[in-house]
Amino acid sequence: MKIFWFVFLIMGFMPRQSALAREDGRKPIVVVFEIEDRSKKLGRATLENLTDYLGSLLSKGGFQVVPREHVRERLKDAKKESYKTCYDQACQIELGRELAAQKSLASQVLRLGSRCKVTVNLYDLKKAASEKAGTASGGCSEDDIVASLEAAAKSLLAGSAAADVPAASNQGSRPVSEIEERIAAYERGEHEHAYDIGMAFYNGQMGAKLNFTRARQWLAKAVSHGDVDAKVKLGDCYLYGQGTRKNEKKAFQLYSQAAKAGNAMGQEQLARMYADRLHDHMGKDRPHKEKNLAKAMYWYRKACEQGERAEPCFGLGMMQPSGEKGRAEALKWYMKAAELGDDSVGPLISGIYQSGAEGVPRDLEKARDWLMTCARNGDPLSICRLGLAYAGEANPYPPCVEVNLVEAYKWLAVCVEETPSANQETTILKKIAGEMKPADLERARKEAAGMIDKYVTPQERESKRYLETLPGR
Repeated sequence: MKIFWFVFLIMGFMPRQSALAREDGRKPIVVVFEIEDRSKKLGRATLENLTDYLGSLLSKGGFQVVPREHVRERLKDAKKESYKTCYDQACQIELGRELAAQKSLASQVLRLGSRCKVTVNLYDLKKAASEKAGTASGGCSEDDIVASLEAAAKSLLAGSAAADVPAASNQGSRPVSEIEERIAAYERGEHEHAYDIGMAFYNGQMGAKLNFTRARQWLAKAVSHGDVDAKVKLGDCYLYGQGTRKNEKKAFQLYSQAAKAGNAMGQEQLARMYADRLHDHMGKDRPHKEKNLAKAMYWYRKACEQGERAEPCFGLGMMQPSGEKGRAEALKWYMKAAELGDDSVGPLISGIYQSGAEGVPRDLEKARDWLMTCARNGDPLSICRLGLAYAGEANPYPPCVEVNLVEAYKWLAVCVEETPSANQETTILKKIAGEMKPADLERARKEAAGMIDKYVTPQERESKRYLETLPGR
């Protein structure tokens, strides 16, 4: 039975009003974030349908669900690129509160051996604590996952004996954090939680304090239970000396195992290690250098072709040889990175279209469009390059835009405000300000102020101010 028909046939099973949703007679507002598929079994369209279905289950269970288009719009407004789903708890808390929700729902599909497990976790945004979780296990077909999702949601919405005890009897009890719930579940034999527990300690989330040593220990447990993602993160611990002594050999072994198992992040990290070895052997025998180059490109390609992350596509493009043929091949991989949401490739794609390459005719219109699109999407490098282009200072290639000092001032002002060490841009900004007519300068400053509010986050401003206080600045 197809998943889409199955979804609509089973809509009527949920209770009209759950114990968890009764709050002073009002329906609490919940934001449902996209289901995180760690099983790697579900396509994008299926995940979106399942997330919509999960939202409908909560709506039938007595919640007001924030429409998903509002979530997407807020993600975009917050400069969290639309291709990046908000799985991180800090991201979910921030966006949930901004959307005026009282609760958020995070869900995962996990795979352990031949079985798949669905977890749903309801988070109270006001109390900043996990409120209730539901889990269910089953097969890994789409219909099986739908059935597990139903069961997990039903468990969540039905509440528990503890949830139905009058509030007075619970007074003075300590709220149970999500990390404690996960550890308890692991101790009951639900070993698929080991990775999430490790990541909670790694990032200081779910009520856990940041602790690299405990993170490494839990990630090692996850590895022992066959979690391939955990191998990559445990490799990071060894590579960077987090919670243990640095051990590049061990990191390399873990990345290799994950890469050969088809893990895209493991393939990317392995490629990066081979690329780093290129620098280690620059002054040594050429064959060793060529061998590492070939392996780095091989694993970058494998990771890129999975279509999960833009970074390996970018890395593969950067490793192409110089010359027209190399630029043409690089363009292909930069375009793939852009397709996966990496706006930082805009200036590189623009430069190739400005210069032309083998089989790629010079096209100034495409060069302009790529640069402008990525700048408008908020990419810092594209913003700086567009400002320089409007000032007539872009690069040695033919200009892709006409000189416009008002536009140059606006984009360079944003660049200078958010980018540390924007020395060239600062100099040019002062220069063109002195060349502009007073009326044009006043208009440019006013419009630049609005653009700075749009593109520059408070964190970027604070980071820039901090860097400016460092010695030698």
